[in-house]
Amino acid sequence: MRKVRFSPPSLRRGKSGAYRVFYLDALEHGLFFLITIIDKGEEANLTRDDVNHFAGQIAEIKRLLRDKK
Repeated sequence: MRKVRFSPPSLRRGKSGAYRVFYLDALEHGLFFLITIIDKGEEANLTRDDVNHFAGQIAEIKRLLRDKK
């Protein structure tokens, strides 16, 4: 899972105070998965429970992609 910071011009704040976009790229399969988006103004980062939850989902996605070959 990767993270990028995103701040639309209408928000008028820097990237560090805007949104966190978490994603998984499976470009070798031609796929890109949006995991979640959080507003840093509401939540600074993912909680440990969030990370564990998404790790399970990502493991399942990877397993399905591997088995599809």
